[in-house]
Amino acid sequence: MRKFEDLQLRAPEWRGELERKLAAHGGADVVAPYGQVAFAFPSPEPNPRSFDIPSIDSLQLKQWAAAHGWRVQLTREAQAGDAQGHPLVRFTRELAG
Repeated sequence: MRKFEDLQLRAPEWRGELERKLAAHGGADVVAPYGQVAFAFPSPEPNPRSFDIPSIDSLQLKQWAAAHGWRVQLTREAQAGDAQGHPLVRFTRELAG
């Protein structure tokens, strides 16, 4: 299992990659793999489904998403090919009001 401190050190790199992928998509509804989001926003809580992928810090993720104009939620469906059954993470662009 990866140490939380190590995950925290690399999280900004993962966030940058996630932000680039969301921008490159250009759409208002984007789905990202759980693992990519989990490494960008790792939680100190263990992931009950995997020793290799951290749990997501939901509060930190939601705050980041809101600051970047997105709403975020876990989908009900699991990512195809994910033996642990991790859900996908959906980002929906907030409409300017």
